[in-house]
Amino acid sequence: METHDPLSLTNAEIFWESISRKLYPRTVYQVLHAPLPNEEARSGLIQDGAFIENIIDRLKHQFFEAVKREKVWGDAVEHWFARTHRRTTRKMAKREARRYFPRTRPHRNDGDGGDFDIPSASDLPEALAQKREILEMIARHVSRLPQAKARLFQDLVDGIGAEEISARDGIKAGTVRKRIHDLRQELRELVAEQREKTCRQRHKVAA
Repeated sequence: METHDPLSLTNAEIFWESISRKLYPRTVYQVLHAPLPNEEARSGLIQDGAFIENIIDRLKHQFFEAVKREKVWGDAVEHWFARTHRRTTRKMAKREARRYFPRTRPHRNDGDGGDFDIPSASDLPEALAQKREILEMIARHVSRLPQAKARLFQDLVDGIGAEEISARDGIKAGTVRKRIHDLRQELRELVAEQREKTCRQRHKVAA
C-alpha cells in the first residue's frame, strides 16, 4: 500500500476494512472538537448514533470515489483520509447543528464559510471542563450498567451496527434497534440532568 502510485481498489478495500471499526469513536472525537454554536449542540450530536453513522457513510463514499478517480496515492492514504475525515465531520456537524440547535451568543464568522460562534480563549476552560464532566459521568454510568447493556454501549462505540449485533447474539434486529434506542434515550436524559444541575449551580454561585 505504501507506494507513490494511485491506490488500487483492492488496497482501498483492505485499508477501509482496517480502519472502519475505529471510525465511530474517531468521528465522535472530531465532533467534540468541531467549532459548534454551543455545548448543547455538541452533546446532542455525539449522542446521535444515526448522525455519526451518516458521517461514516459519507466518508466511505468520498474515499472510494476518490480512489476510482485516482486521487488517492498509496503513500499518502493515511494523510488524505485523516484530512478528509476532519473536514467532512466538521462540515456535517456544523450543518446539523445549524438545523437543530440555536445559537446562544451573537455569532462571528469562523473563517471556514460558516457563521458559528467560536468560544473565546476565556470560554475554553469552562467549555472543556463541562465536556470532561459529561464524559466522566457517562463513563461512571456505563460502569454500573448490567453486562448486556454495557456490551451494547461498547458495540456502539466500536461502530457495530444492529444487523451485526443481531447475527452475533441471535436476537432479532428489531429488538436490537429498540435496545439501542432505549440506551441512547437513557444517556440523553442523563446528560440533560447533568446540564440542568450545572446550570442550577451556576445560578446559585451568581446569586
